[in-house]
Amino acid sequence: MPIGTGKRGRILIIGTGMQEIGKSYLTLEDAMYQAYTAQYRQKSLLFDSNGEYAEYEIGGVNYKINKIGHNDIIAYGNHPGKEVKRIEPFHKDGAPMDEDQAEALLLKVIKDFRGGHLIIEDTSTLFGDFIPEAVAKLIVNVRHRNCDITMHLQSVGRILPKMLQNAKVIRYHYQLDAIDRSRAKLSDEIEIYQVAEKMVNTQFIGGNPYFCVYIFRVFKKIKGRFTPRMMAEAIQEYLSENPVILRPLLLKTTTGGGKLYTTHEEALAAKTKELFAKYWGN
Repeated sequence: MPIGTGKRGRILIIGTGMQEIGKSYLTLEDAMYQAYTAQYRQKSLLFDSNGEYAEYEIGGVNYKINKIGHNDIIAYGNHPGKEVKRIEPFHKDGAPMDEDQAEALLLKVIKDFRGGHLIIEDTSTLFGDFIPEAVAKLIVNVRHRNCDITMHLQSVGRILPKMLQNAKVIRYHYQLDAIDRSRAKLSDEIEIYQVAEKMVNTQFIGGNPYFCVYIFRVFKKIKGRFTPRMMAEAIQEYLSENPVILRPLLLKTTTGGGKLYTTHEEALAAKTKELFAKYWGN
């Protein structure tokens, strides 16, 4: 589901999910689409944290993703050609950079790359569980940098608060950490994440590990390749695990003093319809 590069502002997309769950595939599929197929084409630069994307197969096509030098970032951004290239946190002799060196390179990439789509692959092997604070500060200012950014983390819990506030889209894949563990961080947004979690978990358990959904935070909508029934069932599962949500409906009365909803099933159906209308984005 390409986000598209048409007439819109620059955006920060964060893809969350465990390893080997399809985050890189979808992001690179979108990058190839943007570079070679889209009406409004744009280039991409991949920060290849582990140096593993020299070649990548998408839809049966094997793409070679050429590497640029550490001092070629501005030149690549200014070049009129639209393609996908990568940069690695490795020295010329092939030795990996240490944590401080890798952070300095990533900061340089974010500062210098303009006019395209920057992809920051999972950096947990470089920095551990959390992105460095200095990196996060630069990432959140995408609208001032003429650059879309997509970055990958292994769970919503690893998103720093300032990054979450500035992300327009969360692409939610299956993750090991339950969303409820991030309740304090997500605050009044948690419900949409819990509905997304139910949908993704059901697909994962059912043998579809690469399924994901897109949470559009500004519009409070969930989009993706799913049916109305899948969404309704996820909402009903969420409500069944949180019965307190239905209690106000069961206490509602009509103007004549009778109960508005006489059974639990009626209240469940009404609340499901309400949340479906609220979060359905397809």
